[in-house]
Amino acid sequence: MKKKEWKFVYDEEVCDALGSNFMGIITDGKRFLFFQALPDEDLNDERCYIYSSMMSMFSRDSEELSYPWTKENDELLLKALNSLDEDSDRYCGENSIFHEFFAS
Repeated sequence: MKKKEWKFVYDEEVCDALGSNFMGIITDGKRFLFFQALPDEDLNDERCYIYSSMMSMFSRDSEELSYPWTKENDELLLKALNSLDEDSDRYCGENSIFHEFFAS
């Protein structure tokens, strides 16, 4: 049986006081992460925030990871997730795989 791969499966553009930002879902079909990409404080660059729950995303706390929102960093995120064993719980939490792929 082929291992399921993580991928961005849904995003939606949301317009608000900061302009437009994106929210969506990343999944391997079994486990889910949620993301929000929005302008930084200076409104110059966009950052992507990864959350393990929708409630954390809406209250904008407890993100698993944040990074400058670029195609290369999205690919690095998926590479990290897809490096995990299929039954691994390291896709979120203090011991998440992100600490190995993204420097603080």
